[in-house]
Amino acid sequence: MDFHPFLTHFPIAILVFYTLTEIVNSFVPRKEILRISLFLLVAGVVMLFPALLTGNMAAQRFIDSALELELVKTEAVSLHEDIATLTVIFFSIVFIAKIKTLFRAFKAEFNYSPTIQERSLNFILAIVGCILIFLTGYFGGVLVYIHGIGVAH
Repeated sequence: MDFHPFLTHFPIAILVFYTLTEIVNSFVPRKEILRISLFLLVAGVVMLFPALLTGNMAAQRFIDSALELELVKTEAVSLHEDIATLTVIFFSIVFIAKIKTLFRAFKAEFNYSPTIQERSLNFILAIVGCILIFLTGYFGGVLVYIHGIGVAH
């Protein structure tokens, strides 16, 4: 059974909400928003790995069984897989970069407030990450709705 469709939507939703909290925190910085943002980023990054792993397994099964006539579908699978991997790497780097903020926040019992430069950078990174999520989802949708991959025939 392919678990990828079940696991993939959780990190999408969590990281889109993370992006929204970063946008709000950029304009209205509050320690409560910072807490929520950090929690969503941690949860989203953790949930990305099972989604990527199951997606890679599903992609490999398809590629292994694909005929030469299905080259277009194989290329579409590879594109989705590449963008998904880039998304995971990107959000993992954002998470590693935010560990500094996380430690500052915990040390100050969440009385720490990021500088305007940090908030601006977080805003930009969150938007870029959300664009990567949407691109990954778009190409995943192309696989299902245009190429019929993962759909029982």
